[in-house]
Amino acid sequence: MLKELFDLSDPQTADALRYDIRWKVACGRSLTQTSFDPSTLVYWRKRIAASDRPHRVFDAVAWVIADTGILRGRRKRCVDSTVFDDAVATQDTVTQLVAAMRKVVRLVPRAPETIARVARLDYSRPGKPDIDWDDAGAKQDLVCDLVNDALAVLAELTGPKAPQREDTAADALGLLALVAGQDVEPAKGSDGADGRWRIARRVAPDRVISTVDPQARHTRKSKSVRRDGFRGHVAAEPTTELITDCELTKASGEQGSDAVVGAKMIARDRYHQPAVDDGACPAAPADEEPGDINAGAGQPDPAGQADTDENSSFSVAAVMDALVAATATVAAVASVAADGGEQGDAGQRQGLEVYGDSAYGTGEARAAYQAGGHDTVIKPKPLRPAVPGGFTLDDFTVDEPAATVTCPTGHTRPMSPKRTVTFGALCAHCPLGQRCTTAADGRSMSIHPHEQLLRAARAQARTPEFKHD
Repeated sequence: MLKELFDLSDPQTADALRYDIRWKVACGRSLTQTSFDPSTLVYWRKRIAASDRPHRVFDAVAWVIADTGILRGRRKRCVDSTVFDDAVATQDTVTQLVAAMRKVVRLVPRAPETIARVARLDYSRPGKPDIDWDDAGAKQDLVCDLVNDALAVLAELTGPKAPQREDTAADALGLLALVAGQDVEPAKGSDGADGRWRIARRVAPDRVISTVDPQARHTRKSKSVRRDGFRGHVAAEPTTELITDCELTKASGEQGSDAVVGAKMIARDRYHQPAVDDGACPAAPADEEPGDINAGAGQPDPAGQADTDENSSFSVAAVMDALVAATATVAAVASVAADGGEQGDAGQRQGLEVYGDSAYGTGEARAAYQAGGHDTVIKPKPLRPAVPGGFTLDDFTVDEPAATVTCPTGHTRPMSPKRTVTFGALCAHCPLGQRCTTAADGRSMSIHPHEQLLRAARAQARTPEFKHD
């Protein structure tokens, strides 16, 4: 926790515990005790990640926050995200196909014999196949051989009579099938049955970019900046700057989008729940202290580690007690200094007040916040008129019960079952037509299912209170 707090590397953390008296006191070590090898931090991170509770460090911090009550009554939550660059190099199609085949060789029983029998290429040699990479025809033939080899191996190892595979073997075969199909398409004039393939003239929406880290994805921070990696999401209380939730997702895809994850983090906010009895902690299980470690999480020597774990748990418990006492003082001071208007009645459970940029303000997300009783201070996406300086969607009146839309000149048209509206010939002689559309067949539009919420958000954004917030 100190390493992350001070943003140190593993070697710097080991040196801090060796030389800094403050670190020794905080970690319960004597002045004569030395430090540890930096690789110890790598070992413990892996052990925690493989345990039943990989978020136990975050839970321990949450336990202190809940025990002190420093967030009691604080409704504001800020949500945001950032892209974490992946640590592995992005692989091209050829590299991925070769790597996926070699992974099958390593992890699937009897795969080496099958590949040697049905494949055209030799996958035992390191590196890419040896061809003339300046020859477009040679590259085309290589892609064909790689895809056909993958299909032949999959047909042999995943057929109806194939045995039940362990997870690692099944994942290796699934990855081979994925990379064999995501970047290729039948060659011109072929349906693929003749074995002719080429690199596809498109990018798969959920493309795997590396067989080393199959969860990493392409994404964009802007139209001109492309990134490869993951998306990290965070929710925080702005006055205390305490992080209330976080999540790491794929960098692309609907389930990892800001709107979806933001609504999920707010819905499960552990500090905004019905009051619990004194002494109870919503963050930590009742039968486990915050410092306990799952004994089945990759322990190399349980017998030799028992005493160390017991002492470590005792040390962590002592540090947690000190943190509770110190944070209680901070909470008392912060409560006095805080704006009383935000706190509300201690016995009344209010919704949260969610702050975010326009990516968090989709209609579906706003509906989820409203259903949860939360208020939003989220920037709406600006409307772009069809004609510069002309009418926008907000200039049209939408009557949801009647399923109709009325234009600025008073013409009313019905919405289709798919919520589209077409004014057609009504626009031909409209005196305001030049301010509305340039389409020869008249103005048409699609009405969002949550259009009223989006309109309310745009109206809210025009108020002085919204700008102040």
